[in-house]
Amino acid sequence: MQTIEKKLMESLIAVVLLSVLIISDKILYLAIIPAIFFLFPARMLVRVENFHLTSPVYVGDEFHVRADFTVIGFGYVRIKYDVEDLSENHSDPVTGGFVPFFRKFNLTFKGKVTRRGLRNFGKFSLVFENPFLVNRREDVIDLRKFVEIKVRVKKIRKIGTRRVKTKNSIPDIDRSKIGVPGTDFREVRLYHPGDPVKFINWKATARKGEVLVNDFEVEGKRTIWLLINTTEDTYSDSTYLDSALTLAASLAYFYTKRGHKVALTLTGSGKTVYPDYGRKQFTRILKELSNAGFSGKSVLNTFSETKKLMLYYQPHIIYITSPFDGLEIRRELIRAGLAFRIVMCRGRQPENEIAGLIMGCITKEKIKSGAEPENRLVVV
Repeated sequence: MQTIEKKLMESLIAVVLLSVLIISDKILYLAIIPAIFFLFPARMLVRVENFHLTSPVYVGDEFHVRADFTVIGFGYVRIKYDVEDLSENHSDPVTGGFVPFFRKFNLTFKGKVTRRGLRNFGKFSLVFENPFLVNRREDVIDLRKFVEIKVRVKKIRKIGTRRVKTKNSIPDIDRSKIGVPGTDFREVRLYHPGDPVKFINWKATARKGEVLVNDFEVEGKRTIWLLINTTEDTYSDSTYLDSALTLAASLAYFYTKRGHKVALTLTGSGKTVYPDYGRKQFTRILKELSNAGFSGKSVLNTFSETKKLMLYYQPHIIYITSPFDGLEIRRELIRAGLAFRIVMCRGRQPENEIAGLIMGCITKEKIKSGAEPENRLVVV
């Protein structure tokens, strides 16, 4: 309730009380004067004559909105475009003014999308006031213009390789290139270092006097499992989250195009997209990334829930996280015998030189622990 409305209401009450105290009908008639101001309704008819939206596609895209309104009534109207929760405003989202029984308004707005997911771009809030500004009412117009805002996908030219010292004089077979053994038998051949013991053909070995193994047809390339740290903590940062989701979407596109099975797990919500091939799988992953956000589930709890499935597929895990992660999961991945890489996405830039130095020290410590910056993993 506005100040002027309060004053009129106080005057009305004071006049009524005064007339009762001195028992005067004439003074009571004075109460009609402030009461008249409340008789005018704060209600008008608003029609949307035209609505045009230049739809955004990805986070960071600009969009343009133009809407034409016809208002019928008597009083003041304020029309506001409700986009505060999903864009950076580049123009004023408000229009309105005095309506002398009939008037047209138009609203033009330009903004920048900062959030992913299914968003409504057709919502307007209305405020009506009577001519004396003492009666107020609010309403909403919802045109339900929903648009799916996707995570931006970058085209990766190549994945960076890591130079590591082998523990064996003869390295194991790289299953990411030759595929994993299937169920279709191919032949019996000589044992090579790195072949699983379970594939040894003991009867053939006893007859031949040499170690022989059963060889099977391979079933595609190694599974890639994208594990993204979306666990909410003190350092949760929307800039980091956008970078992590963009990297995950780009990696999913890169590997699905090359015939790999790709899976996705979000640690905060615990949601998992099971491994699969092709464009449909990329679409599933992209949809899940578009609706991702920070949640309270811990990284280790989510890993323990998906560990059995990971051990079945024996994937190459790419764990995407921030420099502030304690990397407790690294020990669990090693203990499980899973191949993995830890990638750091930087979030909000340091505000001053001291903060930058601290951030640099933290990043160096994480690199020593086995993590690597995003720009070392991918080349776009």
